[in-house]
Amino acid sequence: MSEKLAIIGKPNVGKSTLFNRLIGKKLALVANEPGITRDYRVEKFKIKDYSYELIDTAGIEDLSFDDISRITKLSSINAINKSDIILFVIDSRRSLTSDDFSLASLIRKSGKKVILIANKCEGRSIKQGEIDSSSFGFGNPLSISSEHNLGISELQNLIIENSRSQNNFENIKDKRKKITILGRPNSGKSTLINQLLNEKRQIVGPQAGLTRDSIPLFFEWDSTPYQIWDTAGIRKKAKILDQAEKLSVMSSLNATEESQIVILMIDSERGFEKQDATIGNIIETEGKPFIIAVNKWDLVKNKKERKKKY
Repeated sequence: MSEKLAIIGKPNVGKSTLFNRLIGKKLALVANEPGITRDYRVEKFKIKDYSYELIDTAGIEDLSFDDISRITKLSSINAINKSDIILFVIDSRRSLTSDDFSLASLIRKSGKKVILIANKCEGRSIKQGEIDSSSFGFGNPLSISSEHNLGISELQNLIIENSRSQNNFENIKDKRKKITILGRPNSGKSTLINQLLNEKRQIVGPQAGLTRDSIPLFFEWDSTPYQIWDTAGIRKKAKILDQAEKLSVMSSLNATEESQIVILMIDSERGFEKQDATIGNIIETEGKPFIIAVNKWDLVKNKKERKKKY
């Protein structure tokens, strides 16, 4: 069985860049602003003859108490609990903060194997974060640059050294049916995912736009394996202004290309709107068969009249 590696750190230390570097694909969204990653993401990869599952997590901020930070922190803690080895990432260019020390304490209590990584080591001879991290008790950090591919071979060797002796790569043909859920923001896509997986896997809440990246997840139904992508909500082009949301929409469209079936999620409280038709046209252009799912039906009062509109 593959061992699980969780990449843990405060926001904007380069966790998603390291994730992409190790798996050899640009799957996780990366931008020059903190908080891009929210739901944790799992991908399989191998180092030599060893098989692993790598988990990219949201940055944990100890002193942030807003709802999104609280939920993403719980999601990242869940990833720590599921992991066998923790890749604890700090920013080598900056002094450590209370968030780093709080994370070190949390990781120490988990009892998991830890590899301490000082990222962003390029371009400076003195790395303040590396000096400060000696107080963590995890040994000397490994200096790397995920962006510039420095120290990655050394990191791979460290991962193998900390692995179980019996961990052989299994090349299993993927026979899963692949599904993508598309829809406007806050139509209930992540809630449906959690119901299908029978666990609180994806972050949900009343706020629109909680999902940022397209996350592939796995479940079985009647002994048939499925892979399903939870995607960011797609708004009208004119309303998409910041770079993070543009990347999120691109990720949603990429997931559609990979899928065999698409579920178009409609918010029954708002009804079928022009943007729903636009998303439907996108699916049709990709040549994918799709199912229209009308969500939040329990909240509709006059169900007979609403059915006529559909």
